[in-house]
Amino acid sequence: MNKFVTDIRCTDGVRNTCKQCKNVRLAEARKSDPERFRLYEKKKYSRHSEKIKCRAKKHYYDNREQTLEKRKEYNKSHRAERLMLEAKRRAKIEQATPKHSNRQYMIDMYRDASSATKLFRSFGIDVEFHVDHIVPLNGKTVCGFHHQENMQILSKGDNLKKSNKFDHLEHEMKWGRI
Repeated sequence: MNKFVTDIRCTDGVRNTCKQCKNVRLAEARKSDPERFRLYEKKKYSRHSEKIKCRAKKHYYDNREQTLEKRKEYNKSHRAERLMLEAKRRAKIEQATPKHSNRQYMIDMYRDASSATKLFRSFGIDVEFHVDHIVPLNGKTVCGFHHQENMQILSKGDNLKKSNKFDHLEHEMKWGRI
């Protein structure tokens, strides 16, 4: 019975379709109309995003060693791509850095973030700090500069939550018009 698709709407709790046949049909349908499935997945994610994130986080912590080992192997086998992406990011930062920027001040900001991380950890508080660009260097709606006035120190969690976004209204409420 475990080779058949379960369905609580059926009287005996299973469909008359085996899992393998269902997966083949689903793969064919996904190939024939990828847009429909993309929209379905997006809608499903929006309805269950918290549950999905929670499950992914649990899976990561349950399999942390294997995940880190796989990531290490991937980075080793895709070294050229990793180096290319890092070079691309460095070039983007260099391009976004105005000539009048205070480079030493920016270097000190990165050092301060690292020092803050070490200080908090010395007190047993597991928090990591990042240097964030207030206006993202490569945002969807706006691109900022790699300049000391566009940088702030945030906790890792806040920085990852902010991601590559810039909220004009929030910024204006805090700091006034740009």
